[in-house]
Amino acid sequence: GIFPLYASGRSSSAGYQQHLKYDARPVVCDEAEAKGRRGEDRRQEILELMRLATSEGPWREYKGTAQHEGVSFKIRSSFCLISIGFNLQSVADIGRTAVLTLSAPPTGPPTQRRAQEQRFARISQEVLALATNDFGSRLFARAARLIPMMRESADTFARIFSEQHGSRRIGDLLGTLLAGLWALHSDVAVPEAVARKFVDQHDWSEFAT
Repeated sequence: GIFPLYASGRSSSAGYQQHLKYDARPVVCDEAEAKGRRGEDRRQEILELMRLATSEGPWREYKGTAQHEGVSFKIRSSFCLISIGFNLQSVADIGRTAVLTLSAPPTGPPTQRRAQEQRFARISQEVLALATNDFGSRLFARAARLIPMMRESADTFARIFSEQHGSRRIGDLLGTLLAGLWALHSDVAVPEAVARKFVDQHDWSEFAT
């Protein structure tokens, strides 16, 4: 859609700050691998910016300029980083980042591989049929309209996850994602019993560490 800020892997934290300023536009960065020492330093600065973007409250980031005029930033963006490998080491980063990994191609008998290929082709056709030119605008409008509901649902999911797995930080991360998923199906906040059943039915061992 037209709303995200699309960036290359060579983009810097300073560049994001100067473009976003006080915005909450989502950021999509392709080829986000860190190559060499400079690339690793750049990635660490971006991860720090991502951590700051998750902070609630009135906090801003203040920086000076060569003209002796201070500037401030308050970025609330979500970041989607696309790369072949993305190794997170800091506990603070792990607790604020959801890693989606592509499954390896099937290696079973030919009949199983053909079934997987047919399933992928079917899903691809469904995605193409759904992703019309106005899909992004309509989805954004729905999300904006349902913000109060999604905040309530996110808190419900986060509280239940933290009760069962002991981590409110990861609960906040997954709660926000699950609230977005819930908003695709409903206009009302998720009932606690439904949220609890959903959390119970899935394996969260990848996050509950």
